[in-house]
Amino acid sequence: MTAALAPVMTGLVTLSDREEEYVERMQWGEFQPELVVGDEPELLDRVRRHPMLLWKAENGRKRRRPGRGGGSAVGAGRRGR
Repeated sequence: MTAALAPVMTGLVTLSDREEEYVERMQWGEFQPELVVGDEPELLDRVRRHPMLLWKAENGRKRRRPGRGGGSAVGAGRRGR
């Protein structure tokens, strides 16, 4: 059954390049809904004010991005290494 569903599911969860960029940026707190909303000003405005997305962006900014500075105190004791 898994083998039969794999092609169907892959088609459903395959992200476009812009969607992948949105997800990657959002993970680190860079909220750019215009990457996925497109040219719909009313929708873009609503998405920009969505409480869950604002929370996710804030949460992402607190995380440490691999290979970059910033983020939270997680691993702060290893900064001098």
